[in-house]
Formats: sequence, C-alpha cells, structure tokens
Amino acid sequence: MDQLADADLVRRSAGGDSAVFIELINAYKGSLAALIRRLVSDADEAEDLLQETLLQSWLKIGSMNNPEKVQAWLLQIARNLCRDYHRSAQRRINPTKQEELEYYVNRYGRTAVPAEAALDLLEAMDNLPLAEQKIVELFYLHGFTIKEICRQIQAPVGTVKYQLHSARHHLRSFLDEAEENGGL
Repeated sequence: MDQLADADLVRRSAGGDSAVFIELINAYKGSLAALIRRLVSDADEAEDLLQETLLQSWLKIGSMNNPEKVQAWLLQIARNLCRDYHRSAQRRINPTKQEELEYYVNRYGRTAVPAEAALDLLEAMDNLPLAEQKIVELFYLHGFTIKEICRQIQAPVGTVKYQLHSARHHLRSFLDEAEENGGL
C-alpha cells in the first residue's frame, strides 16, 4: 500500500472504523507474522504474540504520530512484544535471588521491606495516579529503563522522568506516614 492510502486508513481506523482497520491489518499481517515467527520459535506463542500485536495496535492507533509510517509502527509493536516475551521467559527461568531483591527494594535508602509490609507498599502504589502506577510498575517491577518505558507508553523522556520522580515522592510520603502510624 502507499503511504497516503495508509495514512487515510489509519485516520479512519482511529475514528473507530473496525472494517477499515481490518483492511489495514490485512495488508501487513504477513510481514508481522513473519517477523514474530523469526523472533519466537514456538508456533503457539508466536500466534499469541501476533494477536496481542493486533490488539495493541487497535487500542493505540489513535495515538499514532505518523500515520504514513504505519508499517514501521506495527512492526515496532511486534518487536516490543517479542522482547517482553523473551524477558519474561528469562525471568521465569532465572528467578531473582533474595539479595538482589533486597538491593532493589533498598535502592533509594529505605530499609528492606519485610513481607508483612508488602501490603502497605501495594496500597501505596494503588494510591498513585494511574500514569504513575504504570511507570512504577514498568521501572521497578519489570526492570524497564526510562527509554524503554518511553517507547512502551509513547511518552517523552521528560514526562516519564517527571512522573517517576512524582511517584517516588508520593510513595515515600505514603510509606513514611504508614511508618509513623505503625504500619512499617
């Protein structure tokens, strides 16, 4: 397809026209499937990742910056999902050691969080604004870098850094308050 036709299909898809989205996806489904099969050898997992790619692209098509570059955008979504798949598999194979967990929890000078205080931490995370919750989860729980988070949520570096800083501030305040009240 040519870029002008693609851009028009993207705009119409972003407006909620699912038939146009299917037409757009059908043009690139073969290259998406080939890329995913090349990156993930398990056929069932590759099929799941293709479906996830299609779902993510449908959900995010309205936020696309360059509609004329839809193929590159779709392929990047597929690559990111494949990378996430491999990371999660690697983590399942190599569980994190207790000392490493303590280091990450203690990363900003707090004492290691005992198991019973985990609920306080989860409660603190639940009190964060949704955007900050997502960034904290990606950074601390999934180990993404700032740049990876930017790609994942499609936000500028400054925004991600600010939201992470703000989330840390909120978490510290909440946890300090819980500690003063006997929670931690």
